[in-house]
Amino acid sequence: QVPDQGGVTGTMERGSFPDGTALFLMPESCSIGTGRMEIYMKEHFLDRLYGEYQEYRASLLGCTNTEIFNRCYEIDAIVNFYEILQEKAERMSDGELAVLLRKRDILTELYSSWLKKPDSAYTEMAAHVEEEMKSIITGIVITEISENRKEG
Repeated sequence: QVPDQGGVTGTMERGSFPDGTALFLMPESCSIGTGRMEIYMKEHFLDRLYGEYQEYRASLLGCTNTEIFNRCYEIDAIVNFYEILQEKAERMSDGELAVLLRKRDILTELYSSWLKKPDSAYTEMAAHVEEEMKSIITGIVITEISENRKEG
């Protein structure tokens, strides 16, 4: 039993989308190749992803300004995950898309797993600040040495 997008529980058969659309009962490892089904799977995945993104955005409408401000990092991450998945979907195989179509709340799940990772963005920022500070300090020191030579 698998809940569909509307919360109604249904049966998921092997070779079908979670919403009940048949996949011609092909084995999951079998590639359909290029053609109408591949285009349908990508469109179906992108539609599902868009719906999930719109639900997330709608959930923010009831938030106060303070709540939205406090969730800025989450909002930015969800938007980035959405855009990345849109791009990646164009290059995904039918099998990969079929697996992802079985998942619900992909964007929020990605965000939850992202929070468990070491904060590489902060580490990258810290390295950037360090490099720029060295550059600024080196530039100022070189400028001062140059000016001192002109005076002396």
